[in-house]
Amino acid sequence: RQRQKVYMLVLARQGGEYCAMCGKYRLQLLNDGGSANLCIDHKDNNNNNNTLTNLQFLCHPCNTKKNHPSIDDPQQRVMTPEMALGKTYEKRFRRWVAGLVQSPENHGLIQYDFLVHSGAEKIGCSQETIKRYLKKMTSDAGAYEWLQRDELYIKLKERI
Repeated sequence: RQRQKVYMLVLARQGGEYCAMCGKYRLQLLNDGGSANLCIDHKDNNNNNNTLTNLQFLCHPCNTKKNHPSIDDPQQRVMTPEMALGKTYEKRFRRWVAGLVQSPENHGLIQYDFLVHSGAEKIGCSQETIKRYLKKMTSDAGAYEWLQRDELYIKLKERI
């Protein structure tokens, strides 16, 4: 209720439902494929300063640009430390699997349970994370495929 009350005050002061930075109205934002919801932004970035002259409407992309100037494209995903670590783990895991598959003693086949348990230990991540990597690696776009014998194995796809 309080947001609605403040929204109406900002609307009256600003003179319309449009972004104060890019000038787009709600309908234009929708037509551009974005959200028609406008943020109530604090011009001075002080959330305790709720004077009407300090408030303005911003669309989500402009609000992101204003409050996170290091992000050039607000639609661009910023890599978190966890995401960067996951990328590192996946590279290590893929390299490890490739070495195992190419090893002559494995005959190009690696047992699924071995990959999940030993991979998690070797790479230092969870077994669930290893399972996600294996799903990607054995997808239609991946370089590996499953082979069911007495147990489940992974092997390189045949190149056609």
